[in-house]
Amino acid sequence: MTDRPTTEESGMRLALWPGTMMPGKRGAALEDRPVPAGAIGRVETPLIEVRRPVRPNGGAVLILGGGGYRHIQMAREGDPAADLALSLGLTAILLHHRLPIDGWAPEAALQDVQRAMRVIRHHAADWAIDPARLGVIGFSAGGHLAAMLATCFDRETYRADDAADALSARPDFAVLLFPVISLLAPYDTTATRRMLSGSTTDADLPKSYSPHLLVTPQTPPTFLAHAADDQVAPPDHSILMFQALKAAGVAAELHVFQSGGHGHADGAPNTRFHLWQGLFSSWVAPWTGPN
Repeated sequence: MTDRPTTEESGMRLALWPGTMMPGKRGAALEDRPVPAGAIGRVETPLIEVRRPVRPNGGAVLILGGGGYRHIQMAREGDPAADLALSLGLTAILLHHRLPIDGWAPEAALQDVQRAMRVIRHHAADWAIDPARLGVIGFSAGGHLAAMLATCFDRETYRADDAADALSARPDFAVLLFPVISLLAPYDTTATRRMLSGSTTDADLPKSYSPHLLVTPQTPPTFLAHAADDQVAPPDHSILMFQALKAAGVAAELHVFQSGGHGHADGAPNTRFHLWQGLFSSWVAPWTGPN
């Protein structure tokens, strides 16, 4: 990854929900565990952090770090993805969403990511963003959330409250890096599966939160990258999603690298996983053109 580019505004933050009108139910925390260094957790006020390049080209990406829905990894995933986006002239927007580990119902994170896309489009003119060139990038559990947004952007998860909620939550493109996709056996061993199902007895939840089962022709073009030696979320997750996208006639590109592990935008040391960045940079070109 290149050195961090200079930004016009670094870390401008905006709360997602007006006042105390935040939807969703909250119960008891599922686990009590420390938030790892370089990550954020215990999100009480969902927000977006906006980082603007010096010369924005009109494109933008909403970035979702991983962490198994227990925390949100910034140092190894969110921040490097933002740096890459900025180097391409894209506005980088990082989401701090609510987490099931804190007792929030499974739909809370989907509510937050839908609302984030609508808020960004609402402020598009203010931030020099073309609302038709707004994508999403997600890693691991963040890849799961990005895939849920890409397939369920029109799922009614909360009551519309203001002008932003009248706008579309559909991303124009989706980028899924070592994502968790299926919550069904034999792929039901991830923290994502445990966190999303830990507070509910709904037997249908695994299907309704397995994005490869939810793909439609309206799902946006999608770029996927995975490592064959991923021991947390095997590459079968990305393969399942790719197959579903192709079956629905959605433009999709999948790269499976021999090695790279899980949980870092650059991949494990001495692997080729970092090459996804250059491949993505060329793939995303239709959304990075001049205004």
